[in-house]
Amino acid sequence: MRLVVLLACVIAIATASPAPAENCQLRVISSLTLTESGDNFTVPVAIAGKHLQFKFEVGAAYTAITASVAKELGLTEGALPRKIMPQIEDQPITKRVAVQALQIDRVTAHDLYLLEIPSLTVGDGILGLDILAAYDLELDLAHDKVNLFARDHCTGKVIYWSSPGGAVAVLPLTRSKTGSVLTNMALDAKPVTAGFPA
Repeated sequence: MRLVVLLACVIAIATASPAPAENCQLRVISSLTLTESGDNFTVPVAIAGKHLQFKFEVGAAYTAITASVAKELGLTEGALPRKIMPQIEDQPITKRVAVQALQIDRVTAHDLYLLEIPSLTVGDGILGLDILAAYDLELDLAHDKVNLFARDHCTGKVIYWSSPGGAVAVLPLTRSKTGSVLTNMALDAKPVTAGFPA
């Protein structure tokens, strides 16, 4: 059985929807290979010509890079604003680094800042929603792929693998002030708010 999770709603909450395309066709912008590493997945990225593996987490609000890789690439460090005090794997993050270009397959993000992590158990960094939020995102675990789609498609025309009226559920998602992705659900008939782990 094919397991496909479409997370377009996760991305849609971050930016305003563009005008729909006339032909309603989905356009694949990028297709990333997921590599399993224990309980985690990594995806390939490139910074300054160096190929890296970043941990892929749909609950991560911000993209980050390890201090050792940042030093190896000669990235310029700077302090985070005082009001921002994130933690990754129980490590306080106090610095960020400037990156001229971060390449994800055919997609390149320019002139951005990444959080600098002292260390990370898996991968050279973390790929977060601050970059992915510009696209509709499909997590295809059956084929070890993360597919990024352009958002200029017609409303509701994103379920391409199932016939109309197939088994599809709409899951409303929101973002917390810290950037975490949240949804409402019921547990033993009691309403609760659930978040995607980062």
